Amino acid sequence: MSSHVEITQPQQMRALAHPLRLRILKVLGEIEPATATQIAGRVGESVANCSFHLRTLAKYGFVEDAGGGQGRNRPWRHVPFSYAIDSRTASPGMLQAAEAFGKAQEAIGDTPLRRIEHWKDDDAKRPASWQEASFGLGRGLRVTPEELTQIRRQIEQVLDRFDDRDDPPAGAARAEFWAWGFPNESPEELHRKEASRAAGSTPATDPPADR
Repeated sequence: MSSHVEITQPQQMRALAHPLRLRILKVLGEIEPATATQIAGRVGESVANCSFHLRTLAKYGFVEDAGGGQGRNRPWRHVPFSYAIDSRTASPGMLQAAEAFGKAQEAIGDTPLRRIEHWKDDDAKRPASWQEASFGLGRGLRVTPEELTQIRRQIEQVLDRFDDRDDPPAGAARAEFWAWGFPNESPEELHRKEASRAAGSTPATDPPADR
């Protein structure tokens, strides 16, 4: 079983930018393995149409053959994926593909924020062990751009330890981790601080808030 797909090319992202394909992946995230026939019953589309989109997803590694069947009875398995897009360095094609992917997510109401809302709404229904393990973190920090980059890389290193496991332990379930790191000061203030830093001085900062 493939453990993970890293999206680095626009073609990969465009393959995901289709509402039905995202709905298929959502079904496979809930029941797997699943056949095109089973998926069609869940999403309300024809078996032939689901089979076509499954083959397209398989072409780019987002689903894989789970073995044990052929044709419409061929079981498929979801393969997790990740991506990191820097708007400053990404190609125009990648940025366009990412925008189309986001619109497809919105079309089926499956954005990251909606997933978080769904987790909160249904958390009380989950086993106590998963209720205790699930978390939401938020923290305000004073950092430089380099330090924020360092934080992101350290988070990625932690996640990579769990990403590469071909044989997860018994009881393992699919989980998601979302993290955002961004400045919450005005663009004008950020430019002022960057200019001060480039000039070799330390800009004045507000005193730390009382804890």
